[in-house]
Amino acid sequence: MPDSPPLPSRTALVRVPVVLTFVVLAVRLIGEHLGWDPRFFPREGGPTLSPVGIWVLIPIVGFVQGFVVAGSGHAPDRPGLALLLHGLGAVFLAAAMVIATETLEWPMQPVAAGIGALLALAFAWRAWPELLRYGFAYGLWTRLGVTAVTIAAVLLGWGTHLEQVSAESGVTTTQDRLLLLASVQLLFWLPATVVIGGAAGSIAAILRGRRSDDAIDE
Repeated sequence: MPDSPPLPSRTALVRVPVVLTFVVLAVRLIGEHLGWDPRFFPREGGPTLSPVGIWVLIPIVGFVQGFVVAGSGHAPDRPGLALLLHGLGAVFLAAAMVIATETLEWPMQPVAAGIGALLALAFAWRAWPELLRYGFAYGLWTRLGVTAVTIAAVLLGWGTHLEQVSAESGVTTTQDRLLLLASVQLLFWLPATVVIGGAAGSIAAILRGRRSDDAIDE
């Protein structure tokens, strides 16, 4: 039985995107601090999805990772199924977060978010385990970094979007606020990075496969 081809280096697929992510985050925080256009640099919390935000990089990085991993000989057997499974993981994660934010109060929100995160990661592993190692590494490093910046922002009172929690959360102390904000980064945005990036990567695998088929036909 022939040896499987080596997986791509993590340097280009993880480290470079992490550095780019922190550059975007720095620009966003500088823009908020200097009062730049709030359409692009909003300071309120929640899912504002500003165009200047690191969330924009998630599908882009996932697409590139999927394209490279698939091209290295580690494409999923059924890219369409991988796309579906990543999508299901995203649905369960979103449902868990809705339950956590709409029906639960502190300290139960992280419990629901944690369940959703485990389900999302399980679907991603089943979909494409080779891609998961890159998406998880990228998500872990970026979200640990954002968590560290969030802690500094809260303690120093920067007034950025990273520090905001809803009044309905039930959080009253600074310690609980930090724990809640950290749980959002690690129990929502980390698995969201994996499943959203994995879905984009699955699309890349589908497109790469079709391109290869076209080349064979020619």
